[in-house]
Amino acid sequence: MPACGKPDRSHRFPGISGHPLPPCAGKPLTAAHIILALLSRGKKIGVSSSSHKAINNLLSGIETHAHNQGVTFTGIKKCSHASKDSFLKGSIIEDVFSNEEAMDDVVDLAGGTAWFFADQRFDYLFVDEAGQGLVFHGPNDFNLPETGIRFIPCRHDACSQSSIEEAQLIRQLIHLLEKQSCRTKTGDIQPVTLDDILIVAPCNMQVNQLQKELPPGARIGTVDKFQGQEAGIVIVFMTTSSQEYLPRYLDFLFSRKRLNVALSRARCLAILIANPRLLETACNTVEQMGLINTLCRAYYAGGQISIHLGMIGCNKKPSACHLRHHQKKLLQSKQ
Repeated sequence: MPACGKPDRSHRFPGISGHPLPPCAGKPLTAAHIILALLSRGKKIGVSSSSHKAINNLLSGIETHAHNQGVTFTGIKKCSHASKDSFLKGSIIEDVFSNEEAMDDVVDLAGGTAWFFADQRFDYLFVDEAGQGLVFHGPNDFNLPETGIRFIPCRHDACSQSSIEEAQLIRQLIHLLEKQSCRTKTGDIQPVTLDDILIVAPCNMQVNQLQKELPPGARIGTVDKFQGQEAGIVIVFMTTSSQEYLPRYLDFLFSRKRLNVALSRARCLAILIANPRLLETACNTVEQMGLINTLCRAYYAGGQISIHLGMIGCNKKPSACHLRHHQKKLLQSKQ
């Protein structure tokens, strides 16, 4: 791995989310190997993120691979007594609660949020889901891979925060995926299961709709639920039919950060499901044009997969959400 070859403090690594290591490349695994390689060369490493969950996820991976590779080091995780979620409870890395404990010169690896690193010095700093540091771990910009992402169009009308059509499509897609197999890191072939799939929706209403359609055990939630987690396959929904039915505002649905975090959960394959009419959204600012362009890049870079699901995507009859929308309009007009 070139990034581990001859590390020195004068070298600034590009973001791991960039083209050399796209979202489907498994950034936590890659970062763990890079960090262990740097530790074995006597470097002092910092690991940071905006959430303790994301930090702990990477630190746990480092411990696992350190045991497997026989790498020894000293490490600490800066925790807070007020937040049990901040505790790592690791086998190598020790939980500490004051900066004085963390400033020990013999510490090789330290994890903590941005406040902890305000007065700390390290040879390399890995930043998860941020855009600064000597070694970036996580996206500092939205870079789509040329492979590893697929776009599935799902046509529907008058859907805002939930879409029955997309929920029914995912049911069929899950059925197809469970017929596939994958190769593990050890080279073994095993079938794809629900545990290998993350399903990310923009709104809780769509999460509830998906839970009705999918079997128990399906990993479904908004992007916040899966912060710091990964899966072999990630399926991301847009849900909204068109600009007319935006649930909040344009910047929320097309958020570059939200899409980036969602798609970067995938180690192997990211699937984006959306109504192509969203590509026609009108913009009022240059910033909004950039947000819409993110979806356009996914649409053109990922290629399209057609899944025939009976009446799904067909305009021969109004959808259920279309009927609900017009019933609501009718009631409002009578008031």
